[in-house]
Amino acid sequence: MKALLYAAGFVLVVVGAINIFIYFQARQNANKPITIAPEKVVAQSSDKPNEAPVSSNDFANVPADQPREIIIPGISVDGYIQKIGIDQNNQMAVPNNIHLAGWYVNSVKPGEPGLSIIDGHVLGRYNDAIFKDLIDLKPGSTFSIIYGDNSEKLFTVKEVKLLPISDTTAYLNDRDSNIKSQLNLITCGGNFDKNSQTYDKRVVVKSEGI
Repeated sequence: MKALLYAAGFVLVVVGAINIFIYFQARQNANKPITIAPEKVVAQSSDKPNEAPVSSNDFANVPADQPREIIIPGISVDGYIQKIGIDQNNQMAVPNNIHLAGWYVNSVKPGEPGLSIIDGHVLGRYNDAIFKDLIDLKPGSTFSIIYGDNSEKLFTVKEVKLLPISDTTAYLNDRDSNIKSQLNLITCGGNFDKNSQTYDKRVVVKSEGI
């Protein structure tokens, strides 16, 4: 009997060690830096985006008329922006790194007349993402978008909403007729559904250029 118990204990230790090795190996792979090409439009979404810190060198030559950086003092956000388009699921793509925000190229540039949209991750598998605290923004808060020529576009938050997925698309794409230059920010929120491997709600921030 003791032999069986020792054997069972040994197996558990080995299995545990293997699982720990797999976890840290996966974490190491997720944190391996990838080359970011700001001029390219992301058209492939992944549920396992890269989590390595982003190099400022990758964003040193963003064109003068393109958004390069988003700074939201109220939630300690200071991150770079890449271009995103439509992904393999015919939906708005998400950035390929959790520390990046994504400007949707089928919307206007932030600060121009019309509706602009920027999305970002809320959490990675191992690290916090750029929009982790987006839900905590308050109406009246201000933030900025920095362009490639270092010019700055300022925005003030009008609304912060936590919406069911079914209501998100309509709200996200709704142009407020009272806002000349509208910028909507979006990330995941609510509870994580293990079956669908996504969150059951979305956080959407409506802002106005000032």
